[in-house]
Amino acid sequence: MFGQTGNSHGLVDVRPGMSPILRTLLLLLVLVLALAGCAGDGVAVGAGGDPESGSESETPIPVEPDGGIGDGAQPLPEGPIPVEGDGGIGGEVPPSDGTAPAFGVSSETDSISADPFTYCWTDPAAGTGLCADGIPDPSANPITVADQLVVTYEEGTLTATVQDGSPNGISLPVVAENPGVNLVDTTSLEPGAHTLDLFWTGEQGDAATQLALTVTR
Repeated sequence: MFGQTGNSHGLVDVRPGMSPILRTLLLLLVLVLALAGCAGDGVAVGAGGDPESGSESETPIPVEPDGGIGDGAQPLPEGPIPVEGDGGIGGEVPPSDGTAPAFGVSSETDSISADPFTYCWTDPAAGTGLCADGIPDPSANPITVADQLVVTYEEGTLTATVQDGSPNGISLPVVAENPGVNLVDTTSLEPGAHTLDLFWTGEQGDAATQLALTVTR
């Protein structure tokens, strides 16, 4: 050989008698070997790369149970969605005991819920029909009114009667504003205490309640 072409430092020992072309070729060869050595010693690692294996890895994007990406949504419930008794969604349907519901009564200043003391009621949801007879207690349903009561109940016919000692009492005008919403006119009553009977009939049966009415003007 003409001389040592390389050493551990990557240098070239060129002898004076070596031709210029050969010296150039040897220099190019050493340069190529040096570049190849640098490429083998280090790995260009991108974002998420593994410097040990030299392979590039990616962190998977979390997918939510509802199919969304990273939005934190909860998994959808299995089975049918429960429906509320009033038509809302999300709760459990409350069991019905087959009894008649309470009357909703409001005035200009008060609002009460008056349970029926007597009724015959057919509940399709419960699949039963019930009748009950009780003793009216108007003191349990006190309400103050000036000119009008609003009575809410199931769709049907409502009558309102004030006791005055006569067999039939005094009938008050009732206007069905909407199905299940009735307006009771009390302008004919004198100020003071009165006992008011509410009687309802409809598809489910009938129901009655009694109020302790105080008229003020």
